[in-house]
Order: sequence, then structure tokens, then C-alpha cells
Amino acid sequence: MKMKIRQGRAKGLFGNKGAEGRLGNVPKYIKQILKKKKKVKVLEVGTGYGRALLELKNLFGDRVETYGINAEPEWNQKLVKKYALHEKLFDKQNINKNLPKIFILDAGKKLPFKNNFIDLIINPATMQYIPDKIHFIEESNRILTKEGIAALELEEVRNEHPLEYKNLFEIWDNGVKVDFLKYLKKFKNIKIKKSKNRPWHYILITKVKKLDFKLKYITSINLEEQFSSNWEIRWWGKKSIYVVK
Repeated sequence: MKMKIRQGRAKGLFGNKGAEGRLGNVPKYIKQILKKKKKVKVLEVGTGYGRALLELKNLFGDRVETYGINAEPEWNQKLVKKYALHEKLFDKQNINKNLPKIFILDAGKKLPFKNNFIDLIINPATMQYIPDKIHFIEESNRILTKEGIAALELEEVRNEHPLEYKNLFEIWDNGVKVDFLKYLKKFKNIKIKKSKNRPWHYILITKVKKLDFKLKYITSINLEEQFSSNWEIRWWGKKSIYVVK
């Protein structure tokens, strides 16, 4: 079975380019939750080919239940199955029971899960593409269980962009620009961690009854769509703009 692989969407769990280099030790998070629960429901936002979720099934078997979100319709469950067989992650006899359930949607809108449903949320190399990033973080808390962890890569800065577009989160309060990381530090259920070998950060969220950043979403600017063709460097993601309510 021939298949052309886009390596940027096949990073998986391990190594500097994978979830490990972006969000910390994902298997460790699962083991931590398994001390309190018999099964861990894992959601990967921006799952691509689903390699990280497939690797988790290989590591933990029936102790994990996996879900993925992609934005584009072609990145569906059928493609994940084809990839898993191509990479020999599972054989034909075992593939169906180990596939993640894939949802196709904009993760910056309402997530398709009830409250207190998911135990672990990860989003390697994805936040920069979400238009309403703050709403996504709030939604992650909503669907998180009381035992759960959301390990979310922020990708809040791109140093290769021109100055005005370096910060992908922009917050204004009465005409004054607010430092995004300082704003996050107000929330006690959020721990800010430095990403390995990258200029940005990731956060670890534990459940609170309601996470409300008190920010109004104004707009997002698609930097790749608007500007990439005009510059020698690659522009990444969407810049999201908010005002304090």
C-alpha cells in the first residue's frame, strides 16, 4: 500500500518534534491519572495521522480510549486507518478496535463532548492554527474531568515573524496591550511551562468548575493566507486578538 506521508503531521509521541518535546511526558500524565481511574480518555486536538494516539494504544491498550480532532475533512478516520496500516502500527486484525474516533471541526468553537468527559487533552503543534484560542482553552477545562490534565502547547510567539505579528495572542485593556503570559498567571489552575528548545510555552490545566478568562474575541488574522507569499520567510498560523471585558 503506497502512501505519501506529510511528516509534519506524523510526529507522534516521542522526540523533540513530537508531543514529548512540546508538552512534556504524555505517558507520565496518563500513568498519573491511572492511579485514580481504570481507563483514561485521551483527546488530541490537531491529531493529523493520529500517530501519537496510535502509539498510546500500543503502550496502554484498553486502559486508554482515544479521540482526535482535525480541521480538514480529508484528515478523517479512514486516513488514520490507512496510515496505521502503512506504518505497521497495527495489523488488519487489530486496527479497528485501536483506531481513535476522529471529529472534523474548528477547535476554537464548542468541542463535541459533554462536561467532565475527557481525562487528558493534548494539542501538539496546533494552537497557532486555532482562530479563537482562548475559547478553546476554556472549552478544554469544560470537558476535563476532575482527575484530568490538559497539556496545551501555546505557540504564543513566532520570533521569525515581523514585530507586529510575533505574538499570536494579543490582548488589549482600555487601549493598553496586556502581556499574555502575565495574564495567564492570574489563574491558579494553570501552570506555565517552557517548551523544550522552543521560544514559546505550554500550560498544564487542572479542572475548575468554570474557566472564564473574561476576554472578548475580536478577530483573528490568518498570517499564512494573507502574508506568506509576500515574504521570503514562512509565516505561521493565526494571530488572535481580544479585549478585556
